[in-house]
Amino acid sequence: MSDELRFMYLGPNFPKGMLRKGTVYKGGLPPIVDELRAQVPALVDLFIPIGSKVPRVAAARVELKNPGSRLAALSGAVQAWLRADARRRHGITNDEGSAE
Repeated sequence: MSDELRFMYLGPNFPKGMLRKGTVYKGGLPPIVDELRAQVPALVDLFIPIGSKVPRVAAARVELKNPGSRLAALSGAVQAWLRADARRRHGITNDEGSAE
């Protein structure tokens, strides 16, 4: 088995399949991460190193289910950014997007 660094993305899905939860990336993070890093810094920490020497994915999945955990908060921040980005792209103001 190769010792090439691999990461699994455990954050929310992005539109048009840009990032999908559970996808494994070999040799580093996907290019889209560099593009989004400044806008949504929490994104980077949702890529979990995987491999025989780094057994963190199972623990990370458990942590994501705990609403008070760091990873759950990061995932929530990415989800909030995705919602806000969708509203911006569709020209929806805060008042128009509310369900009240």
